[in-house]
Amino acid sequence: MGGIRNCPRRSASASTTCPARQVTDHLITAHQRRRLVHLGGPLGHQVTIERREGFRQALTAAGIAPSDEEWTGDFSEESGRDLTRQLLEKGDVPGDVAIVGFDDFGLARVTTPGITTVRIPAEELARAATERLFDLIGGARPLEAHLTLPLEIVIRGSCGCL
Repeated sequence: MGGIRNCPRRSASASTTCPARQVTDHLITAHQRRRLVHLGGPLGHQVTIERREGFRQALTAAGIAPSDEEWTGDFSEESGRDLTRQLLEKGDVPGDVAIVGFDDFGLARVTTPGITTVRIPAEELARAATERLFDLIGGARPLEAHLTLPLEIVIRGSCGCL
C-alpha cells in the first residue's frame, strides 16, 4: 500500500506519509492534543516508516518534541488489541485518549465512538494495479507510468469530533 521504493515503472500505490501528518495535525490543531503516541507495525515495514514519518512531521511542525512513546506491533488483530488495551489504561475515549487509525476497516465504523481513520482505497488500488498488469500482458502502455491514489481522512468520534 505504501510507496514502494525501486518499483517497476507501471505501478499503483497510495503513500501514507502525508495522511499520517494530516490526521496527526488534526489532533494537534482541532483538539489541542500535545501528548501523542504512535502505534505502528514492524519498524522495517515501508508503511510503518511512512506513517511514523508523517506523525513526526506533524509534531515538528507544531513545535512538539518527538515522543519517546512509539509502540510497535505486527499489524495483527491481536497485536492491535494488546497495544490498544495498554493505551486505554490511560483513560476513556475520546475524553482522555483520542484515537485515530488507518485503513477504515469494518470495526472503525461500528465501534462506539466510531474511529477516525485514514481510508485507503484498497478496491480502487487493486483495480488500477490489475488493469495495469493486463495492459502489460496485452502489450499496451498505461497512460501514466505510476499512479498514486489519494487517501481520505474519515472523521468520527474517537478523536473528539462529532
